[in-house]
Amino acid sequence: MQRSAGVAIYDQQSEQITIRLSWDAYEAYGWEQFSRVVRHELIHAWQYHEYSKADHGSTFKQWVEPLETDRHCEQYAEPNYWVICEECGSRDPRYRRSKVVKQPEKYSCGRCGGAISIEYV
Repeated sequence: MQRSAGVAIYDQQSEQITIRLSWDAYEAYGWEQFSRVVRHELIHAWQYHEYSKADHGSTFKQWVEPLETDRHCEQYAEPNYWVICEECGSRDPRYRRSKVVKQPEKYSCGRCGGAISIEYV
């Protein structure tokens, strides 16, 4: 895992849920911060178990405070690209050469609808 500290994976056929954690992230964060990542991924595992899908919506948010975790885990790796809104100035990291990175003219800012550009790191 090069960019995320953890991930919950759901196999729909077997209904098996696997949580993968990054050793590099553990070493970068230390246990205190990394334990928040573990709890974050456990919420996703619970969502898969209950709903067969996982996201950061209302079923996720209800567990953030009681489990003392974060809705979104910060990335421990530096992004390769930044998606920048030319209207509101928002900056979103990208780690892969995704469709948005390849063809920004076909996409718009998710916050304000403005045009976006790509900054290469």
